[in-house]
Amino acid sequence: MIITFPVLASTRPMGGAIAIYEIANAMCRRGHSVHVMHVGVNGPIWSLDDLPWMSFEDGIQHIYPGGDAPADAVIPQVRRDERAPIDGVEGYRLAWFADDLPPSDFIAAYDDQLPPRHGLPFIFVQGFFPHAPGLGDALFRIPCPKVCVSRWLIDAGRQRGVPEEQLVLVPNGVRHEKYRLLSPIEDRPPLISTAYHNHPQKGPAESLAVFAEVKRRVPEVDGIVFTQLPPVHETAPWMTVVTDPPQEFIVNEIYNRSRIYLCASRYEGFGFPCVEAMACGAALVTTSNGGSGDYAIHEETALVCEPDDVAGMAGQVERLLHDDELRIRLAKQGMEYVRRMFDWDASAERLETFLDEYAGAPDRYLRPAPSSTAGP
Repeated sequence: MIITFPVLASTRPMGGAIAIYEIANAMCRRGHSVHVMHVGVNGPIWSLDDLPWMSFEDGIQHIYPGGDAPADAVIPQVRRDERAPIDGVEGYRLAWFADDLPPSDFIAAYDDQLPPRHGLPFIFVQGFFPHAPGLGDALFRIPCPKVCVSRWLIDAGRQRGVPEEQLVLVPNGVRHEKYRLLSPIEDRPPLISTAYHNHPQKGPAESLAVFAEVKRRVPEVDGIVFTQLPPVHETAPWMTVVTDPPQEFIVNEIYNRSRIYLCASRYEGFGFPCVEAMACGAALVTTSNGGSGDYAIHEETALVCEPDDVAGMAGQVERLLHDDELRIRLAKQGMEYVRRMFDWDASAERLETFLDEYAGAPDRYLRPAPSSTAGP
């Protein structure tokens, strides 16, 4: 089959872009003809030199759009404006790029003005904002299949009346040759780490508050905060803040040195840093944030707290710092679980199976869900 993947990309790593790039790589490895169109969200992507954080299979054909599209045009992969769920808003038309797009069997985006030769549409659902239900309703009303990266997104679609055949679970994966155990789990220093992002949904203030509370209780602990941009929240002098680190540094010097990885997010579509850290042998303490439900099984693969519960998270981190037997067990079980359950090639096989079914009866899948204001 021939598949086109339009991707909103940046010169810095973006979780949503990584997911689509990796599934495109895996579909290429399965022998399909894959086109990837790179649309810059903070400026144009001119070549793969602008994406040093990602590697691609040799067989992929890359497209760098420009042409006559408006300078602010982006692909409506996930519209973050409930006023324009699907169509008709200036600056958000995939059809502007039609001349750059090849004929395909399938295209991983939706625009009702795009000529049919570009393929049957499907969209990736990689995130959801329960505090803004209009955005979710708009996304799930798009009249084509929704490829969801985690089970809670499937549930959100069901609660909004999406036809069952339009909801497809294709889990994100892990590049296991990259995110792997390099240092013994048993011998790690008392180090906790977290990925920082200033968006409130990521719980940045809460994660730093957890670090501070753990330090008060366990003075010998150290902390690493890694981030793409300098934090807007104040960090304590004892915390090591690493800005825009190379991927190899994150794997070698952060994940593989950490006893514990902390995620304080309120909502996560999936949560790549959590599974990456688990794959590298760090024990996970996370909130119940949606995406974490696919890999954080309380007392089996992780310790799980409610969002915003700083005292609860600090208590669970302290517990692991004092109980090596529990920490080592969770770290090993979490690492094995991630290795077993999250594999890009297995996910590509799932997508391939669905697309074959879709091609056989497209009218069954191309219809809108009813309007809904259901909760998450």
